Amino acid sequence: YLEIIGPDRIVSANESVPLDLRWHDSNGSNVSVLVPLGNWSAESGNFRTNGGFVEWLPSLAGTWRISVHVDDVEAWIDLTVTPGEISHVWIDAEYDILTADGETSLTLQAEDNRGNRWPISAEWSVEEAVAASSLISDIDGVRFVGELSGTWTITAVHTSPNGTFSTDISIEVRPGRLARILLAGDGTTVSSD
Repeated sequence: YLEIIGPDRIVSANESVPLDLRWHDSNGSNVSVLVPLGNWSAESGNFRTNGGFVEWLPSLAGTWRISVHVDDVEAWIDLTVTPGEISHVWIDAEYDILTADGETSLTLQAEDNRGNRWPISAEWSVEEAVAASSLISDIDGVRFVGELSGTWTITAVHTSPNGTFSTDISIEVRPGRLARILLAGDGTTVSSD
């Protein structure tokens, strides 16, 4: 029978995972064997040969089945992949143009070099002090509430053991719905005829 010896741990999306393929015979002997890459398959990721072993190069986070076949014999293992190290961040805004009576939710998103994306924590600020009160962070998340018309720059900074990542986004606030009309005057009554 065949046996794939892989890591006994969760792996990161940005690492290569050596896989030792062992052939067990009927006498109880077993030996590492190297078979062509075409005999390997995975639901996600790619394979390469390195130093007499096959390496799996995961891509997407999740639990994936890795299998190999030789003649009519097949073996498989399931490996769990977590996102890799952050390669860049961006602000995901529901809207980047809104009216003065609207609002948009904001989330700082991280991405690794394999395309995995996930939300991360951040310190938020508005570059223009006059619009600072429009940025709200509470139990429901972070959102920017359109109050004053203009274009406002929102910055998010994430600090982790792997470094500090920051980005910004411009939100345009346009005038909202007409609420009332004020006519300037001295209070004089004007005849309609």
